Amino acid sequence: MKCSSFALLALGHRSRGTDNNATDPTAPPRGGSSRALGEGISINEIDVQIEWKDGSGETVEIGYLNPNGQQCCGHCGVPGTDHGQYAYKTECTNCGYVYGTNGSDMHERLCPECQKGAPGIRYWRTTKS
Repeated sequence: MKCSSFALLALGHRSRGTDNNATDPTAPPRGGSSRALGEGISINEIDVQIEWKDGSGETVEIGYLNPNGQQCCGHCGVPGTDHGQYAYKTECTNCGYVYGTNGSDMHERLCPECQKGAPGIRYWRTTKS
C-alpha cells in the first residue's frame, strides 16, 4: 500500500473515501491565502507542492511498514516533540487514519484511531499570511 497521494492531509484525517471533495475547516492550510479555511476557502482551492523526505534510518524511510501496520510517509522538515526528531506523516494501513509521529516512535507506533495508540502530533507546516 502506498501513502496517500495528497500533498498534505490533516492530523487525524482518513486517507480513503471522499478526500477529493474535502472542505474540512480543521485541516491544515495548504497555501498562502490570507483567508483561513472555513472562511469560504476549500482545501482544493489551495495548491502547494510538499516535498516529503526520508529520514536517516530504515524505520523512517518512505514506505516503511511497522509490525502494527503503520506506514511512514516521510517528513517535510517539521520538528517533532522528541529531542532532535522530525514529525513524520504516518498512515494506518488498517483503517486509513493519517497522523503525525516522531521518527523515534515509528518502529513501534500504534494507530490512535483503531489500535488505541497515543494521539498523533502535527506534521505539517503552516503558512504565514
